[in-house]
Amino acid sequence: MSRILYQGIQGAYQYLAAKKFFSSKDEFFGAASFAQVFSEITAGNYDYGLVAIENNLAGSVVQNYELLNKYEVSIIGEIYLKIDHCLLTKSKEIQNLRKVFAHPMALAQCEVFLNKYPQIEKVEFSDNASAAKYVSESGNSSSCAIASVECSDLYNLGVLARKIQDQQNNWTRFIIFRKGKYETGFGEDKTKISISFSLDHSPGSLVKFLNIFSNSGFNLTKIESRPIKGRNFEYMFSVDAEFLDSSKESIEEFIEVLGLSSLNLKVLGIYPSSSFDKSQ
Repeated sequence: MSRILYQGIQGAYQYLAAKKFFSSKDEFFGAASFAQVFSEITAGNYDYGLVAIENNLAGSVVQNYELLNKYEVSIIGEIYLKIDHCLLTKSKEIQNLRKVFAHPMALAQCEVFLNKYPQIEKVEFSDNASAAKYVSESGNSSSCAIASVECSDLYNLGVLARKIQDQQNNWTRFIIFRKGKYETGFGEDKTKISISFSLDHSPGSLVKFLNIFSNSGFNLTKIESRPIKGRNFEYMFSVDAEFLDSSKESIEEFIEVLGLSSLNLKVLGIYPSSSFDKSQ
């Protein structure tokens, strides 16, 4: 039985992703922030951490890329979860609602629906599950929350509307990590490698580096750049790439070539590649 730490409380999308990835026999615990998840895992207080890393509509969770580089942790898996927002409340009529509580991203993702009801004031909250819990505990029938349908049972709220997000194709990718340096974990179909690195300022340095992936048979699936704090106009890059047929030895050789062609290379993880289930 493993102890898994995620950001949020029961009913949060990260909680649902953790429950989906791990066994029902495992134990699940919530943390107040992403930084706490990383620090607790590094301290050895929990076996695995789970955080959101990107959303197909909102983009990357930049803070978690920075935390991956800050802490000595390694990604051991990933999972995609379809995000369906629901309107939860104790009221029976939507016309009676006056305030809606939700994370700023959820409010933005449900703008078209909410604009139909101008009498409802939008109030930002730390996360959606906590918003649902707050609405439930307040007992105010003129308040509502945007959260997962699972929160309706957890916090004794009715579901006035389902799938209220503007874009129905709304997916979030979550990563699972543990304390320590990476170990090579192969997937049944594809395997993914995640790295971070910086480059010197020379013509074509990024192109030359990325060519290593194609020349080695790796399919580049994502590249992200972020400014390096304290260094003017210098950038840290993060890359995800998938590969099919390879061995541990060939992967280590590949990493060695990457290290010789970049600065500050860090392997964030080598783990089974997952894909989202479009039927959800």
